[in-house]
Amino acid sequence: MRKPIILGVRGLPAELVSQAEAGICIQPENEHELLEAVEKLRADPQLARSLGEAGYERIASPIPTIASRASTRIFSSVQAGEWQ
Repeated sequence: MRKPIILGVRGLPAELVSQAEAGICIQPENEHELLEAVEKLRADPQLARSLGEAGYERIASPIPTIASRASTRIFSSVQAGEWQ
């Protein structure tokens, strides 16, 4: 089974995950939302499978230029320690 993702993010990263239907986004550092997201995926294996497959397909397929540029900016800022 391909794994769905749970991300504590806002803004563009949350939009990308939402558009790809690859996981669940929660507010950063919100333990309650994290627990709810994990419980939701455990209670609904079909949802977990669907999100995991969608995420895999999104990564395995060619990424549109805009999303590619946005992802590159995000990853670069994370690596530089600038992402909050």
